[in-house]
This record gives sequence, structure tokens and C-alpha cells, in this order.
Amino acid sequence: MDCYWAPGTFAKRGTPVDKLNHLENPSTWKPEDMALDAIFSQIFFLPTPEHKLVYYHSVTTELCRLSPSTIAPCLGRAMRFLFRKIDIMDMELSYRFMDWFAHHLSNFEFRWKWDEWQENLSRSELHPKKAFIIGAIDKEIRLSFVKRIRDTLPQPYHELIPEGKEKDTPDFKYKFESK
Repeated sequence: MDCYWAPGTFAKRGTPVDKLNHLENPSTWKPEDMALDAIFSQIFFLPTPEHKLVYYHSVTTELCRLSPSTIAPCLGRAMRFLFRKIDIMDMELSYRFMDWFAHHLSNFEFRWKWDEWQENLSRSELHPKKAFIIGAIDKEIRLSFVKRIRDTLPQPYHELIPEGKEKDTPDFKYKFESK
């Protein structure tokens, strides 16, 4: 993207955020931040995005695979920013973020720094941040299986996985004729 703008419009690709203010180039715009901003603006476009949401999920996944050293740090900052704002976010947008987050983690071995959000475990289950965490874990379980997800989570998060999720088969209502 930076190839199509005037030289000096963007900081050099991959420049750490903490070093932006100490560069000769006064620009603090990073091309990878601008690209992710454009993608998330489409994901969060109300009432509906231009394309199916899975398209944007796939684009962010592919970007991370093609350029992990530049995109992953920007994406991590974006995820943290969105999570900090989840309690004032429109409910539809928080659901879209939750879907994207779980789907994105499923493409990268369900790895995330869950310890950063551990302070939210003491909140009510109705609090938007804890509800997001519970919902994201539930979606991860649907995309994989309980044991695998449990192994990716720190111990304090294990209590968020109910025992009913650990069954290999569901309880079928009409399994027995007597019911």
C-alpha cells in the first residue's frame, strides 16, 4: 500500500510503535495499521458489510501468514483496543468481533495471551468483557473440541468451560421410547 503514496507518507513497514516518535520521518502512519483499519471498518460496517464476514476473516488470516512480523503486532494491538472498548461497542459489532476473534484464533492454533484479560474473570457473567471471553471460548470449542481449547487456556479460565461441553455425544431427547 505504501508504494502508491508519496514517499514519507508512511513510516517504514514493521517499525515498532514505540519507535515511531524517534524517526527522521515525522509520519506515524504505518501501512499495516491502515490496511487493518480498512478491513475492520468493513467488518464493522452497519447494517451489513459489503462482503460476507468470512471473506474479511480470510483476508486477515492470509495477511498474518504472508507477513507475520509486521501484521501480527498490529493485529494484536487492534484486538486489545477493541476488547478495551467492548463495553461501549454496539452489540452487533461485539458479536462480529467475537466471531472474527474465535475464527482467527482457530487458524493459529488457538494461541492468545489470555493472561492479559484475566482480571475480567471476577466480573459478572453479564459484563460485556466477561461475556465476550465466555462467548469466544464457546465458539472456539465449536471450532475444535474441549480438551484442545482447555489446553490453550490458563488454569483460571478452565472454570468457564461447563461440564456439559466435555461430553463426546449430546443427550438425545428421543433416545429412549419411554420419554
